Amino acid sequence: MIKIIVIGAMGRMGRLIIQTITDDPETELCGAVEVIGHKDIGNDVGTLCGLGTLGLPLVDQLEKVIEGADCIIDFSTPRATLENIKIAADNGTPTVIGTTGLSGRREMKQIKLAAKKIPVLLSPNMSIGMNILFKVVQDVARYTKGRFDIDILDIHHRTKKDVPSGTALKLAEYVARARGVDPRKSIHFMKHETDFKRDPDEIKIMASRIGDIVGEHTVFFGGKGESIEITHRASNRQNFAEGAVLAAKWIVNQKKGLYNMFDVLGLNE
Repeated sequence: MIKIIVIGAMGRMGRLIIQTITDDPETELCGAVEVIGHKDIGNDVGTLCGLGTLGLPLVDQLEKVIEGADCIIDFSTPRATLENIKIAADNGTPTVIGTTGLSGRREMKQIKLAAKKIPVLLSPNMSIGMNILFKVVQDVARYTKGRFDIDILDIHHRTKKDVPSGTALKLAEYVARARGVDPRKSIHFMKHETDFKRDPDEIKIMASRIGDIVGEHTVFFGGKGESIEITHRASNRQNFAEGAVLAAKWIVNQKKGLYNMFDVLGLNE
């Protein structure tokens, strides 16, 4: 039985991950963490998630539950994730990170330092379908270089805080590298321009935050007289939760290092 801690436990993803863990015969929830001052601290996690009593109180510090844990799944905030990954590294606990917004050099440096001590899996999107899309768009970008322009459309619910999404940024990074261009120079965000001229290496990201859309990403490849559109739509969040638990079951058997969902799904082979 793999004992898992969930950080960001009372968020939409956290609750789904907890339910997925309790439904999986190979995994067991051994801790649930939320921010200091959260209104539900001390209450039974199972009761809070509608699963019945589990005998586990919601806590506000990872240190209170990390002993004996086999793995951590973190879907919290960038600041909290960076604090928790240090604790995980010090305790030798493998960690799966699904937190979005971890795109800066400082954040990545800290995560890579932790990965020198423990196995860390970092992915902006745990969906199996989206990770297959990550793989596919690289081939399309490579084969259409010099012939097709690339735009990315990122649509999410109106309460999503990060714009563009981590998934959209990762898509742009993959297609940029597949075409042999620097993502830092080629990725741009759509804005109002009065004298627009298309750069052949440019990858534009357009974002919309509307209604309750779970997540939709489309990569457009536009050429002369033809176009290719590849879309991934998430109709609910369960696929992300199942991907996160799959990643947790995989990461506990790995050596220290930094991994992603390609490794879990065998897409690097």
